[in-house]
Amino acid sequence: SGVSGGANVIVNNTGGITGILVTGVDLGATSVVTNDGSIAGGLSGLIAGATTTVDNTGSIVGTSLNGISLGATGTVVNARSGSIYGGSTGVVEAATGKLVNAGNITGATGDGVDLAATGTVNNAASGVITGGLAGISGAASGTISNAGSITGLGGDGIDLAATGIVINATGGRITGALAGVVEAATGIVVNAGTIAGATGYGVDLTAGGIVNNAGTISGGNGTAVHFGGTGGSLLVVDPGAVFNGNVIAAGTGNTLELAAGTGSIGKYAANFIGFQAIVVDAGAHWVLSDANDIAAAAITVAPGASLTYNGIVYGTPLVATASSITLAAGSSLENAGTVGTLSGVDIGANGAVLNTGTIVGTTLDGIDAGAGGAVTNTPSGTISGGGTGVAFGANGNVYNASSITGTAGNGVALGAGSTLANFSTVHGGSSGVEGGANVLVTNILGAAPVIVPGSISGTVFNDLNADGIK
Repeated sequence: SGVSGGANVIVNNTGGITGILVTGVDLGATSVVTNDGSIAGGLSGLIAGATTTVDNTGSIVGTSLNGISLGATGTVVNARSGSIYGGSTGVVEAATGKLVNAGNITGATGDGVDLAATGTVNNAASGVITGGLAGISGAASGTISNAGSITGLGGDGIDLAATGIVINATGGRITGALAGVVEAATGIVVNAGTIAGATGYGVDLTAGGIVNNAGTISGGNGTAVHFGGTGGSLLVVDPGAVFNGNVIAAGTGNTLELAAGTGSIGKYAANFIGFQAIVVDAGAHWVLSDANDIAAAAITVAPGASLTYNGIVYGTPLVATASSITLAAGSSLENAGTVGTLSGVDIGANGAVLNTGTIVGTTLDGIDAGAGGAVTNTPSGTISGGGTGVAFGANGNVYNASSITGTAGNGVALGAGSTLANFSTVHGGSSGVEGGANVLVTNILGAAPVIVPGSISGTVFNDLNADGIK
C-alpha cells in the first residue's frame, strides 16, 4: 500500500500516493482523507473503516477492484473536479453511507456505486456515475437524489433490493441497459427528468409503491412503469409528463392522480392498465383523449378541477363509463355514457348532474346529492338505484324527462324545500316520491315537442291519488 494506518488517521494529499500491488491508502475507522492530488492502488484506491470521511477534488483509482471502499456511516464528497475509478466498482459504502458527487465516478466492470446497506447518494447536475453493470445498486433501502447522469451500461440504472426513494430532478438522467430504476420492495420514484430502460421497464416497483412523474419515463420493453405487488399503488401525473410505453399496475386499490395544472393523456384505456380510481386534484384540468372508456374506475374531482373525456367535461362539468363518480361540493357532471356499479354518482352540496346517458347504482342509490344542487334527466337519460333512484338534501331540484327508478327504496327522495318537475316516469319500490317539509312536486304533461302524461308510482305506498307520493 502507498499509505497504511490505523484508526483516527488524517491524510492530506496534494501530490501522488501509489500502492502498486494492493491499495493506495488503507486506513482504520474514523479517519479523514482530503485528496487534491492522485491516489492509486493495484487493487483498490482507498479503503477505510467506519465513519471515515473522504473529500476528493483530485483522482482516486483502484485498478482492478474498487476506487473507494468505506465501512459503515462513511462519507464521500467528490467535487466537480474529482474523479473516482474502480476496475470493478467505483465506490462501495457499507451501512448508512453517504455519497455526494459533482464529479465523475466509474465502476468499469461492476457498479458505479454499491450501497452495501442503507445509504444515500446525492448526484449533482455536473455529476456522472457510470457502472459496467448498474449505475447504482443497493443491497438494502437507499435514498438517491439525482440532477446529473446515472448510467448502468450492462444492468439497471438504479437497482435497490429493498424499500427506496429515488428523486430525479429536472435535467437528471437515469438510464439502464435493462431497466431505468428497479426497487424490489415498496418504493417511491419522483421524476422531473428522464428515466429510461433500454430493454426493460423504465421504472419497475416490484412490490408496488408511488411514482410521481413530471418528466419522461421510457421502457424499451413497451412498459414505462410497472407496479407489482398486490395493489395500493399510486401514480401521480403532472402536466407535461411523458410515458413512452404503458403503465401497468397489478392488484387492486391502485390510483391514478392527476396533479394541478393543465395536461392530457392519450389512449388512456389502452395505456393505463389496472387503476381502480382516478383522482383529479384541486386546480387540475385534464383531458383523457382517444379513450373509449374508463371502466371500473371510481372518479373523484376536487372543487374547481375538471376532467374532459371524449369531448365531454366532468368536474366543473365528464363523463364516462365508470364504476362510480364522486364529485366535491359545487362540482358538476355531464354524463353521456354509463356510470355505476354498487353506487352511481355521489355529489356534494350545490352540485349539478346533467344526464343524457345511464346512471345506475345496483345496490345503493343512483344519485346521492347534497343540499342545494340540481339533477336534470333528459329524454335519453336513465337513472336507477338498487336503493333510491335520486336522493337529495334540502333545497334540491330534480327535472325528469325520462325514467328514474328506486328498486327497493324511493324513486326520488327530496329534502325540505326541494322541487321535482316530472314529465315522464318515476317509480319506487317503496314510494315513488318521498319528501320533507315544503316540497313542491309537479307531475304534469311532458314539455313540447313530446306531449305525454307524467307518471309517479310506488309499489308499497300509493297514498295520493294513485300517484305514489308520500
